[in-house]
Order: sequence, then structure tokens, then C-alpha cells
Amino acid sequence: MTPEEREEVAELCKKYPYIHRRIIEAQYLNDRRIKRIEEKRAQELEDKNRDNKIGN
Repeated sequence: MTPEEREEVAELCKKYPYIHRRIIEAQYLNDRRIKRIEEKRAQELEDKNRDNKIGN
């Protein structure tokens, strides 16, 4: 994790002190992974649509 990401996790830990830090960290990393996958799928769909328009 980058220092910026660690700071974000630290802020979340302060906001939710009753949740263990490792759980917050794991959820944070999982959310980031899901976001990257969604962005990649959106880009692939955009590329596919652009290719279909060129092909027609």
C-alpha cells in the first residue's frame, strides 16, 4: 500500500474504532480492486463499441 492509502485506512480506523484495522484494510483493498475491475470493463466496452462503429 502507498503512504496515501495507509493514511486513508488510518482515517477509517479512527472513524470505526470498533472494527479491527486488518478488516478495514482488507475491505479497503477489496473495494479498490473492484473499482479497478469495473473501470477496466467499462474501458473494454467502450473500445468494443468504438470498434463496432468503425466496422459498420
